[in-house]
Amino acid sequence: MSHYPEDVEADLARYYPRDADQFEAFCRGDMTIRRLHVLVSRLPKGSATYAVRAGGRDRADWDELVELTAKAVEAQREANLLYQQANVDDKKRHTLPKDIERVPRPWPDDEDDT
Repeated sequence: MSHYPEDVEADLARYYPRDADQFEAFCRGDMTIRRLHVLVSRLPKGSATYAVRAGGRDRADWDELVELTAKAVEAQREANLLYQQANVDDKKRHTLPKDIERVPRPWPDDEDDT
């Protein structure tokens, strides 16, 4: 939390508007660390805090459902390529791609988050 206090403060104001100054209350000593922890740990996946904890704001919308969909698309592409490779004339085999086109992820290719 100490690495992204602005995101936490904005999320507390957005998701708990009744007590918009909760972060300031914590800094003043009017709120316990337990209460702050409960509020922050229960923030939804769409929150800025969740996004930075997941690795950045560009990853905020990439959840398990999106990843499973991307993997399903890649599996279908792989099946199509295998079908083509098995059923193409030897003279045309060189025209087939060597690998499938991967669904772009919001992180570098060398990072293995999947």
